[in-house]
Amino acid sequence: MYTPFITTLHYKNFPQWFVPIILFISLFLTYETIWTLWQTPIPATIILFFISIALLLFFRSIKMCIIFIGVSLFGTLHDIYFIAHDLWHYKETTIGTIPLYLPLTWGIISIIIIATFKTILILLKERYHNPPSFTTALTSTLATLGIALLGMAHLSMHQPVLIALFILIDVLYTLIMRSVPLMIIGIIALSGGTLGEITSVAIGAWHYPSGTIAGIPPFIFIGWDIIGIIIAGTYITLDAQDAPWRHIISGKSSSTRANHQH
Repeated sequence: MYTPFITTLHYKNFPQWFVPIILFISLFLTYETIWTLWQTPIPATIILFFISIALLLFFRSIKMCIIFIGVSLFGTLHDIYFIAHDLWHYKETTIGTIPLYLPLTWGIISIIIIATFKTILILLKERYHNPPSFTTALTSTLATLGIALLGMAHLSMHQPVLIALFILIDVLYTLIMRSVPLMIIGIIALSGGTLGEITSVAIGAWHYPSGTIAGIPPFIFIGWDIIGIIIAGTYITLDAQDAPWRHIISGKSSSTRANHQH
């Protein structure tokens, strides 16, 4: 029987070791697209669009789709706000102060972070991962995001203080979420973000007026750690066992099973 290609393009149809390879290739293609085509945003946007679709089809998760859309929108608004406050600038822009490909870049980053986090959970067999209730996870995630943004808005000219704040909320959030994999994904996000920042600034794709390390302010590096744990923490929150929508889903499933029995 013929099976459409789109149906077979699902991570569950591939061996476990294949997922990290897909994630690495996706990250490489995303970076290479931006580094090569940042001066021509429309072709870059088209390529990133297809990478986004391929990743969403490959993982096929409602929670990933929600986070993809949320991070695409919020990440873009975050950039617009801080560009207006002179924290950084894009060299080639197509919509106001941002390049056209920016929302898709944020969305792809969110998928890669979540999929990497889930891979870590599988490798560790969910050891050292005992997340709190939905309410605690949601409250701490929103608080961490809010404090990080307020810190950037008011302490960007006092970088040692901002870095100390980022480290503090990073440690506290990881402890509250009771997850070593969350800590690991923060370190991975910091590493990947650092590579992207250093290369992008070096080729002139964007610029930091107050950059001191390879043209980059130090708090940006720690900021990628915060981005990683907040995105993964959002996934943990949506996936919480006592999340309100889980009852709705299980209720629908029960009704469906009862109808089938009748």
